[in-house]
Amino acid sequence: MTAVALQNYAYQLPFLVIDQLLMFAFYARKNTIVPVIVGFVGYGLYAVVALPFYQTIGMPALAFANTMQNSMHAIILLIAFYKFFGSLNLLKILPTLFKIILSAIMMALAIWGTLFLMSLSPMFSLVTFNGQFLTVLVAGIVATVTYFGSILLLRVEEIALLKQAILAKLGRK
Repeated sequence: MTAVALQNYAYQLPFLVIDQLLMFAFYARKNTIVPVIVGFVGYGLYAVVALPFYQTIGMPALAFANTMQNSMHAIILLIAFYKFFGSLNLLKILPTLFKIILSAIMMALAIWGTLFLMSLSPMFSLVTFNGQFLTVLVAGIVATVTYFGSILLLRVEEIALLKQAILAKLGRK
């Protein structure tokens, strides 16, 4: 049941990212009413999907209804943002998006290779808790180092700005 719920929730992940950015953009422009109104529309969408199916399908219907609610919230906010504030100039972010996707692919390959190598050692056996813990720990470290290393190598501007901000806070600018 958990796997089914996670699968139904996973569909909304790209929309959640967009939704959060758009809500912050509306709030930064002192427009708090539109996200709230769209939120109420989202509750209605949730009810339209959940109520007819929760008794027959059960929990997966509720998870999918929540996914529909959050996804539509992002889409409606995107349309509203364009109507109120104009273009988002999405073409300007394509080079950065390409670098992020390339970094994600590099991270996935590094994890795949790491998991393959770990599967050869009994220390990383997924039958034991210690093996599971070590697998997650090592794969997580490899993923993090690979992703941020490739982001730095590809010179994604936002990461460079983050690095500068951290160094400034540490007094090492």
